[in-house]
Amino acid sequence: MKCRWFFVLALSCLLPSGSGFSQDAYRDGQNAVRDVFPQGGQELMDASAVQALPSYSDTPAERSYFNTPSAMDSAGQSALGGTGAAGTAYTRAISPNYLDPAATRTLLAAGLAVEADPLAVVGADVGLSGQYGACTDSAVYDTTSGRYGCEVSGTSRSEDQTCDYTGGPHDEMVWIYVTSVSTQRDALVAEPQCRETSATVIPGIEPIDVLEIECTSAANTTLVPRIVTRQNGYNLNPSSCSAFQARGECTGHVEACIAGPAVSGYGVASGAIDYASYIDYHPDLLAAFTTGSFTPCRGLTKAACGQVHWQRHGAGEGRYLPRGGECWRMRITASCEVMSGQVLNTCALPDPACQLVQATCLSSSSDGTCISEHHEYSCPAQQIQTGTVSVCSQNVYCITGECFPAIEPEPSDQFAKASAAFAAVFEGASQLDENSLTIFDGENLKCGKAIFGAFNCCKDEGILNDIGLNQCNADEQRLAQSQGLHECTYVGTYCSDKTFFGVCLKKQRSYCCHGSRLSRIITEQGHAQLGRSYGDAKNPDCSGFTVAEFASLDIGAMDLSEFYADLENSLTIPDPATASAAIQRRLPTHGN
Repeated sequence: MKCRWFFVLALSCLLPSGSGFSQDAYRDGQNAVRDVFPQGGQELMDASAVQALPSYSDTPAERSYFNTPSAMDSAGQSALGGTGAAGTAYTRAISPNYLDPAATRTLLAAGLAVEADPLAVVGADVGLSGQYGACTDSAVYDTTSGRYGCEVSGTSRSEDQTCDYTGGPHDEMVWIYVTSVSTQRDALVAEPQCRETSATVIPGIEPIDVLEIECTSAANTTLVPRIVTRQNGYNLNPSSCSAFQARGECTGHVEACIAGPAVSGYGVASGAIDYASYIDYHPDLLAAFTTGSFTPCRGLTKAACGQVHWQRHGAGEGRYLPRGGECWRMRITASCEVMSGQVLNTCALPDPACQLVQATCLSSSSDGTCISEHHEYSCPAQQIQTGTVSVCSQNVYCITGECFPAIEPEPSDQFAKASAAFAAVFEGASQLDENSLTIFDGENLKCGKAIFGAFNCCKDEGILNDIGLNQCNADEQRLAQSQGLHECTYVGTYCSDKTFFGVCLKKQRSYCCHGSRLSRIITEQGHAQLGRSYGDAKNPDCSGFTVAEFASLDIGAMDLSEFYADLENSLTIPDPATASAAIQRRLPTHGN
């Protein structure tokens, strides 16, 4: 009976109220039923129609219970003891989870106490000055560069090498004129290439002066000269050392005289006859003087011996007579590079986990063999402490006077992602160059590092550990500051100074630096989306995006997580202890 009234009540709720429900509607319903069952329901008596019903079976499993009722009881007990719906309902029915009255009273008392005075409950053990309320200093860390650069290079050394060159006496033709006529003498000596060398008086009733005039070229006279060839002066021939002087690996050429009157130390004035050097120049005369085999020279000095020999034999033999200040042998000394055959390897990795990501040939020999190679490694980032931050109380919840840290919700980065995306758009708008109509233009900054010395102005290769930043130029100092702010993208390394054989002496690390970390992140990932390259390390392309390129970038697909830390640091977060107290003060007004 109850079920029937419930059905009528439910049906009445479904039927429309008021005069809208009429006999016409009732007839429409009957007609609809007749459309489905034109034979008044007799269709269901057809066996084939019954067999079409869902889950119909001629031999259901339950038929086994007809003759054995005890089997049905056993199956029911088994179902109640299982994990299905029947078992769950049965367990709840026979084992209700009622609270103990004493525990219920304790919970109610604790709730009333929180409502009356929240701070009194939280107070002594976990209050604002307690374990969870206290503020402590926590270290703030930053991530070090994950790159490491080093060199593998052939080595060379410098050694002094020399080349000597000499020459020979200068052969000079002399026109000798002899006359006793004074007018002829005067005409000859008036010519610039002629000079009077001797005057001899021939005795007689009327003495005759015989004059001898020497000219370096034929004179304008009717006199017939005697032409002789003499060795006058010394000519050096440096051509034998031309190849040595042309060697590119040799620098700092210095020439010095190593033989001749210029270095003999005999003290003869420049241009004057040096008879001692006359002995030195001729090996046979030097041997005769040394052994004493030339009798006229016994007991004489070298200079006196030379004069005796010249007057007796040398002039007639046409020997060379040196002059003071002459040089017979010159020596060229230069500092020359020589390959040592040893290899310099500065790649002592700070961490075995570093992986080689790039190898760049800095310089090659004339045959194309790479001599100096730069290796770039990717190393695990390391955390370094950059400061401290004050961390205050955690949120707590209290039951029966016992307080615990609240369950931390799962962090969501959606706000950070959205904020970073908005920041990227505004950053692009603020960095639009109105002249070039480009966005995020960068600046190429470089730093130098010696391969074989302590000079180092590269922050990510140990700057300040070697020479210190103050000894670096202004651009290198700006680069170090921008790197500290994570604003620069490493482009590559090239050799800026090398030896003749190709050994690199100094390298330059090249970067594209931007106005902020976010600008650098967007530029890097924008390059990847557009397939753009920064180009050659020596002359990189640090230009920004055109307006069309920037509009085509998918900011949402960019990984801006590196920027999240900057974003969080820029937010003002309420003090947890103050917020907790304010919330608890409001609890009494919302207790009911």
